Amino acid sequence: MIKKSILLFALLFIFQSIPMAKCDHYYPLMMEYSTRPWLYSLSQKYGKTINLGNIPDSEYDALQDQKLDYIWMMGIWKLGAYGLRYDRTNQAELSYFKTLLPDFTIDDVIGSPYAITEYVINPDIGTTQDLINFRKRLNGMGTKLILDFVPNHSAVDSPWNTTNPNYYIHAPKGSVPPYDSSRYLPWGIAYGGEKYDGAWKDTAQLNYWNQDLRNAQTQNLLTIAKYADGIRTDMTQLALNDVIQMDWSNELSSWGYNKPSTEFWCEAISSVKNQYPDLIFLGEQYWGYDDQLINCGFDFLYDKALLDHLASYKMSDIWSYLNSKISYFPKYSHYTENHDEPRAITKFGSWWQADAGALASFTLPGMRFSFEGQWKGFKNKLDVHLRRAKSEDPNQDVVDFYKKFQDILATDVFRKGTWSLINDCSNKNQLITYRWYYKKSDGSYDKRLVVINLSGYQASGNVVVSDAYAQSGDDIVITELLTDKQYTRSASEMRSTGLDVIVNSWYAQIFSY
Repeated sequence: MIKKSILLFALLFIFQSIPMAKCDHYYPLMMEYSTRPWLYSLSQKYGKTINLGNIPDSEYDALQDQKLDYIWMMGIWKLGAYGLRYDRTNQAELSYFKTLLPDFTIDDVIGSPYAITEYVINPDIGTTQDLINFRKRLNGMGTKLILDFVPNHSAVDSPWNTTNPNYYIHAPKGSVPPYDSSRYLPWGIAYGGEKYDGAWKDTAQLNYWNQDLRNAQTQNLLTIAKYADGIRTDMTQLALNDVIQMDWSNELSSWGYNKPSTEFWCEAISSVKNQYPDLIFLGEQYWGYDDQLINCGFDFLYDKALLDHLASYKMSDIWSYLNSKISYFPKYSHYTENHDEPRAITKFGSWWQADAGALASFTLPGMRFSFEGQWKGFKNKLDVHLRRAKSEDPNQDVVDFYKKFQDILATDVFRKGTWSLINDCSNKNQLITYRWYYKKSDGSYDKRLVVINLSGYQASGNVVVSDAYAQSGDDIVITELLTDKQYTRSASEMRSTGLDVIVNSWYAQIFSY
C-alpha cells in the first residue's frame, strides 16, 4: 500500500511539473479551398459548369475521405465590376500573373475575393439555397463550414460608398481635390490598406471609430453566421483601435472622431456568440496582438511565427519559440502554407522538408490548417486573383504521407488530449520532442511521443518519457505509427535515461505507448 501511494505521488508530481497545454476544447483539422478555382477545376474535370448546387457525389466522398473537421470555402461573397476591371488592367499585376501561368489569358483573372461588395453569395458560385444545402451536406458527413469576413475594407463599388459614405475614412477635413492618389480615391475616400503593404486600390477603407459602421459590420457577421459554423476574419488586427490610431489618426481626428473605449471585436464576437454559441472565429493576424484578440473571443489565431521559425531551421530559435508559446498554442492555427504564403515545398525547400514542417506544426495543440493542393504536394502557387494555377501532377510520396498522417491525427489523443513539450532531449541541435496523453472513457490512457528531425542528417538522441509505465513488469511495447513497427523497451529506462531514438533526416517518429 505504501509503495502504491509513493508511486501515485510520484506520478502526480511528474504531471504537475511538466509544462503542458491542457485541452478544454477540440483541436480540429481544417482545409482551405479557394472556392472559384476549385469549382472551375471541377467544371474542367466534368466538362460542364459546376457550382455549389451540383457538386458530384464523388467529390463529396473525396472531401469526406480527408477526415476534416472544418472546410474553409474562401471567397464566396459577391464582388463588383470595379475590382475585376482593376485587376485586368493593372500592368504590374498582369506581368506577375504571366509568371505564374505560361499560357495565361485575360479570362484567368477573376478578381480579388477580398474586394467584397455585399455579403450575399457570388452568383457565379451559386444561390443562397445552394450554400445552405452545401453546408447541410458537409455537416451530414461530420465536417463544418467556415466562411470569410473582411473587416478592414469593402470593394470600391460597394453600395455603402453611395448610401453610407460616413462608414469610410476620408481625406482630412478641409482637403481639396485632387487628393493624394496613392492614398485616396478621386472623391476623397481612403483606399483600403495598412502600413506595410500600402494601398489596396480595389478597396475602400472602413471607419471603425464610427459606431454606425461597427453596428453594420456586426450585422454582416450575424448574416454570415446564419450560413456557417465558423468565420475566418481577414487581417484581423487592422480593426483594433491602436492600429487604426497608428494608420489613420490624422484623418479621423480632423473629422472629430475619437478613439473608442471598447474594441469592435469584443462587441461583435459577443453579439454573434450570444446567438450562435458554437460558431468559431479564426483570425488572420500579425504584429503581436494575440492577447487582445484572444480576450475579445477569438477561438484560433494564425501562427505565422511558427511557420517562419520552422522554415529557418534554426533549432535554438525553434526551441525558444516553443517554450515561450506553450500557453498560446491551443489558441493558434498552425500551417505550412495557405493562399497568402508560398507553397510549402517552395517555403521549406523540398517536399520532404515540407512534410517535416507539417509533422512539427500539426502535432502541436491548436487548429491544424492545410491548403487545397498541399496534400498532393503541389508546388505552383494559386493566386487569389486567378481561376487556376499552372497544371501539375500530384506527388505520390506526399499523397502517401498525408494519407498516413491524417489517420494518425484523426484520433482523440491528438484532437482532445493534453500536450507537453519535452525539454529533456539529448539532441536539441536536430530534434524537437513532444508528448500527448488522453484519458479514455474506461479510465486508461492513450499516449503519444513525437520526435521530429529538422535537419538534413540522420539524428539520434535520448528522450526522457516521464509517463512510460508497463502494465506489468518493466517491458513496454511501443508502436511507431508512421511505419507501424513495434519495439519492446524498458519502461524504467524510458523514464530515467530516456528512449534511444534514431530518426531519418527531415522525418519523424510518432510512438504510441
